[in-house]
Amino acid sequence: MSRIYIRKSKTRLPLALAGMALGSSSALAGSDWASPATSLAESLQSGTVSIATAIIGFGLILYGIYIIISGHFDIRRVLTYVLGGALIMVGPSILTTLLSATS
Repeated sequence: MSRIYIRKSKTRLPLALAGMALGSSSALAGSDWASPATSLAESLQSGTVSIATAIIGFGLILYGIYIIISGHFDIRRVLTYVLGGALIMVGPSILTTLLSATS
């Protein structure tokens, strides 16, 4: 059984980096090179907001039922849930606004 031996060269890493730089320059040369990132951000925004809104709303309903049953009301926990829900709904919109402002 013979082994194939590939000699380690000191020029291998610079050649690989140069190849990656030259290969990606043609992809960046188009006028609409940022569209995959912006479309991904818009897709994540719509999906995240719709899923998180339902989860946080359901969590608030369950916590309200817990408050009624136990009689223990913690305003900090309720405000944390509400603030977290607001950040989840507003955060992706801010991201999209920043991405559209830079292009």
